[in-house]
Amino acid sequence: MKRNVVLASVCAALLVCVLGSGSARGASCCVPSPLPICDDPNILLCVCLFDMDCCMFAWDAICVAEVTALGCGSCGGCEPNCNGKTCGDNGCGGVCGQCAFNQVCQNGWCVGSCTPNCGGKQCGDDGCGGSCGFCQNNFSCVNGVCQPNCQPNCSGKQCGADGCGGQCGTCNFGEFCTAAGVCQPECTKMCGGKQCGDDGCGGKCGSCGFGMQCDPAGQCVPECKKQCQGKDCGDDGCGALCGQCIPGWECVAGVCQEECKPSCVNKECGPNGCGGQCGSCGFGQLCTVEGFCVDEDEADGYQVLLPDGGTSGEGDAWDGDVGGNGSGSGPTSCPQGQLLRYGKCILDPTYGEDSGGDKGGGCSVRGPCGSTMSLLLLLVAAAWLVGSRWNGGRRTRRIPCQPLRRSS
Repeated sequence: MKRNVVLASVCAALLVCVLGSGSARGASCCVPSPLPICDDPNILLCVCLFDMDCCMFAWDAICVAEVTALGCGSCGGCEPNCNGKTCGDNGCGGVCGQCAFNQVCQNGWCVGSCTPNCGGKQCGDDGCGGSCGFCQNNFSCVNGVCQPNCQPNCSGKQCGADGCGGQCGTCNFGEFCTAAGVCQPECTKMCGGKQCGDDGCGGKCGSCGFGMQCDPAGQCVPECKKQCQGKDCGDDGCGALCGQCIPGWECVAGVCQEECKPSCVNKECGPNGCGGQCGSCGFGQLCTVEGFCVDEDEADGYQVLLPDGGTSGEGDAWDGDVGGNGSGSGPTSCPQGQLLRYGKCILDPTYGEDSGGDKGGGCSVRGPCGSTMSLLLLLVAAAWLVGSRWNGGRRTRRIPCQPLRRSS
């Protein structure tokens, strides 16, 4: 021990001589230095008598602290604090030590050099103990990006996430939280034999893989390919529609068309122009192309509709032409005083009106039917025929008039 004191005294004396000669001058004795000297020879000698390392290796933070602790002097009333530090600020305007060339001081310790990494970052740690920046008020640093402070959203929710990493609440025992954030009694999931679809408790029984879809039975089946090419409306082949028509239009074979309006004015049978029928005839009757019913045994000369959609022959026009061109078995000509209509001979109402003589075999007042009784019968028959022909707005077969003959 005595030897160390002597050696320290010798070293200190030599340093004092050197400093006193002005050939060397250290830093302030209150500041650590890598050199084993400081600027006050008296303080240097005092400290080195107790701590020889301060004069042989370096005037470090311990030496600075010993200036005051050993009563060797004062460092301006400030006591440097370098406990647990090898570098950095000592709290009194100095440093606790200096790091080597390839080192940096981090939190009072010399560590290997570090390259700050702030690529794509607005804030947060730079990886070297520093910062890449700071966020403004009402903003928080989230993964290196400044984002508005999150406002929890629990409106109408009893449980579940609040949108900011927290919870809106918890459910009681025997309850579960639905996806809508409402507590409900615990539900028994119904997923027996199901691969996908609703589990009956607000969740799913599973999900299907790529190219598959969940059918109504809860099974994963190959995804349906919609068949809507060239179609405006109608079934897409997958249980949905290719589109819908606007009001007043209807879908016909995948194309929107204006709705057909049936036309059945003055018709009791036959097509309505829209694929339907205006009505049907009774037993033993046929429907004419004009849309009225006639008895089968009176249909000669009429153009009637056949069950296969065709027509029987061409009937006579309803325009007063004499003679017929139908395909029925009726007469092709009538006696004098009669007209051919729809294959039948009917009374000519204009016959006998001129002042000429007897016209022969017709039904005129001057013909063979000229008696009072015959004329009366003819008028009654004509009235009945006209009434039955246009009864109810429909035309029926006209019964031909045969000349009445006197009884002998």
